[in-house]
Parts: sequence; structure tokens; C-alpha cells
Amino acid sequence: MVSAAPAQFAGFVDPPIIAPTATANLNLHEATGNGTLFMDDCLINEVRVGGQNGPVVWTAIACNDVIIPVGSDEDLSVPWTPQNQSGGALPDGQYYLGVRSRSIATGVVSQQWFAVTLSSQSLSPRLQAWPYVFAGVPTVVALDAPGYAGTSYVAAASFSTDTGIDVAGPGLHLALDPDPLFLFTLSEAGSALTTGFQGDVGSTGAGTMTFTVPQLPPEIQDLNLHVQALIGDPSDATQWVTTNVVSFLYN
Repeated sequence: MVSAAPAQFAGFVDPPIIAPTATANLNLHEATGNGTLFMDDCLINEVRVGGQNGPVVWTAIACNDVIIPVGSDEDLSVPWTPQNQSGGALPDGQYYLGVRSRSIATGVVSQQWFAVTLSSQSLSPRLQAWPYVFAGVPTVVALDAPGYAGTSYVAAASFSTDTGIDVAGPGLHLALDPDPLFLFTLSEAGSALTTGFQGDVGSTGAGTMTFTVPQLPPEIQDLNLHVQALIGDPSDATQWVTTNVVSFLYN
């Protein structure tokens, strides 16, 4: 039996947007707490375009029938290079990487899908991070900003993204709400729990920031946090752009 639920892996493709000739990593985290099995060594068993039910552009046909166990809460990374069934290049578009696995506890076989975009165009600045936050453990957020080397960035966090903020100078709209967390991360006091939330983009177009959430009372569960950044030339605010929003769950 193949089931769409429950999800046996949490995961994301890193980076989420790549050139058709680049390689991405499908990062997976075992989410059942009981362990999961892959039934062959391909790990990614199918690739579709346009949606989870879209046309199949690649399917695993040269796999070895071996059982690959993934332990409870274990992380693994699976490299993926875009190609069609004949080994040729894939055109620009959104693709879905399929992963089929079996739960050790229930025996249920689950097919899950993880999105990645292929783009030949210049890539917009973006943030990438694991979507989970643990008390007292620094959470790393990576900035990938091709074409913005030598510029500067300012990041902030918020609990919600209901209304957002209009930034008058560059005429941009931040998705973050101006709540207490937003004001805290921009304040001097916020620097005690954040690192690299303001800085310069490196020569390779990369930057790194971290934040640490302290131990919270037990009654606070399923807390959502969101991070976004502005990036551009400090001498010309009209040329600044926003990154995507990365969201986290503290539980």
C-alpha cells in the first residue's frame, strides 16, 4: 500500500532554486520517531514537473534492491542533478522530487514530494534554513545572493506575517509584522541572541546569520518564527530588494 500520509520525512531542497546544470541536495529528517526504511538505493524514485501529479520526467529504473534503514530523527542528504530519462537537460520550471519509504512501526509505504525550481535566469537573493528551532541551540540561516557580492543586508524576525511592513525608501514590502520580536531583533538588546543579522555579502554572494531561542515555558508550544532580510547597496536605497521568508517551528 502506498499512502500520502503520515509524512515519514520532513525535508527541503537546498538550494530551492538552481540552474538546470547545477546540483541540489534533498535534505531529509526522519519524522516518525520510530525509524524508516528505503527499499532500494535510488532514494529519489521519481521526478515530476508542474506538480505532484504532473508528467513524469524521470523515474528510477537502475536501482539495487537493498534495504536502507534511517534511524529515528536521523538526518540525511541526497544529491540531485537535473536530467530527463535519457540523461538530457531539463528546461526551466518547477519540479517535484519523489521519495518512497516504509515506516518501521506501521509498515505503511509513503510517497512524498519536495519542490525545486530550475531557472536559467539570474537568481534572486534568498534565505535557506532547517525549519525547526530547538531551545538553546543556535539556528543557522544562510543567505545566498548571487549578483549582490559586496552589498549589505539587514535581517529581522517576527512571530507572524499577517500584515507586513511597507519600507518607504526603496518602496518595498516586508512580510514580517512589526511585533515585539521584530523590534527586539533590530535592537541592541537583540544582539545577545542574534549573530550576523546585519552585515556585508561576501565575495561569493553568501552570508550567514544565527539566532538562539532560550528555553521557554512548557505552556508555549508550536511557536512560529519568521526571518526575512533586505539586501542592497547602502548608498542607493532605491535598489534594495527583499529575500524570501524562512519560517520555523519551536515546539
